Amino acid sequence: PQVAVDARGRIYVAFGVGNAIRCARSDDGGRTFAVATVGEAGTLALGMRRGPRIAVAGESVVVTAIVGREGKGRDGDLFAWRSTDAGSSWRGPVRVNSVEGSAREGLHGMTAGPDGSAFCVWLDLREKGAQVYGARSRDGGATWEPDRLIYQAPGGTVCQCCHPSAAVGPNGELAVMWRNVIDGSRDMHLA
Repeated sequence: PQVAVDARGRIYVAFGVGNAIRCARSDDGGRTFAVATVGEAGTLALGMRRGPRIAVAGESVVVTAIVGREGKGRDGDLFAWRSTDAGSSWRGPVRVNSVEGSAREGLHGMTAGPDGSAFCVWLDLREKGAQVYGARSRDGGATWEPDRLIYQAPGGTVCQCCHPSAAVGPNGELAVMWRNVIDGSRDMHLA
């Protein structure tokens, strides 16, 4: 499960059940939750730090997940859903990665900025070896800018078992972190 809190103090928790993506919302500080189905688009990547991510981007709640027809690392794309009514109803999915099947590793992260934008980062397999790619939405997850390479590992791959993460600072600066592989060392790197 992943959690986000909006400016009104509502708590949102995104999680997967089988191949369904769910969002639980609490309006009373976590004492009670109402659960809604966000969507289902195929075989959902779950387990081993895989699963839906959630962020509040302005007036939108955005949930992302990696889904494929077959799953289990054979295929997978990063999709986004959005709600503009505090999680009561959902629109989407919208595919975020531009190369079909390139997010099949199933590991990704998401954050939102104070300007209502959302940013996703994922391990991408469009080339040989895992690289770090990212994409931004400036409209609360409705549309996404073309994805771009954040980091290309000099040794051909970053760590394939650790999900990248992203955070936005108070002035809108974006930070992306991942576990790298350089000359056998698996250290955290930041861009």
